[in-house]
Amino acid sequence: MAKVMIGHARFDEDGKSIGNKAGDQTKKEVSISDWYKHKDRWFVMRHPDAEVRDKIAECVEYACANDNIGYSIPDRSGLWNLVKNKGYDPREAKSKTSCDCSSLVRLACNYAGVDMPDFNTGSQPSIMSKNGFEKIDDSSVCDYSVKLVRGDVLVSRIKSHTCTVLNNGIDGTGYQPDEKKDKTAIVTGNSVNIRVGPGTNRASIGKLNKGDKVELTGNTRTGWAEIKTNSLTGWMFDQYLNKE
Repeated sequence: MAKVMIGHARFDEDGKSIGNKAGDQTKKEVSISDWYKHKDRWFVMRHPDAEVRDKIAECVEYACANDNIGYSIPDRSGLWNLVKNKGYDPREAKSKTSCDCSSLVRLACNYAGVDMPDFNTGSQPSIMSKNGFEKIDDSSVCDYSVKLVRGDVLVSRIKSHTCTVLNNGIDGTGYQPDEKKDKTAIVTGNSVNIRVGPGTNRASIGKLNKGDKVELTGNTRTGWAEIKTNSLTGWMFDQYLNKE
């Protein structure tokens, strides 16, 4: 089964919420990771418009790919103030700045055209509900990844963290595993992008060069294959892969 990925502002360079230097010092402060089952369980906040959801996810992907953006609660408004007059686009963060988990979600909502006031994780479910999002409390959706859809926003029930879903689960009309037997492939080009999703509009999270060997997960979209390296899971344009 394909992994569902989430994007979020997670912690500072010291693994804490305080924040120290602006910008992402570790490439993990604002980053993409596997979905996980929160010990205090998630609420799912879902906008009814799929295009809005896609833009929310896109904004978070751009933020995760921009090393100028780090994590800090005291400086949580830094990213917002830097790009609020630039279409709320995190790609426009050209200098070192910071956000926290909830201010990143707020930015993504505004990037997607939803006029969202400021909130923290305590007020987030209520404020998002008032601005067009459905609050889902169904355990079959909240406790498992299979019914999640791209652009869902997850909020922990103790209101300690929030993140954004970047790809559909299997039962969320997402991609299905490919039954091909190919397990590995060799990259045939140089500086080939690994992307967070299948499409050139999806943020790049790394590059590989000719001769690099990758593992194939078995998940495909037309022209794209999901791959794994020692440190990354992402998508690569299929024409740059020589399957073994």
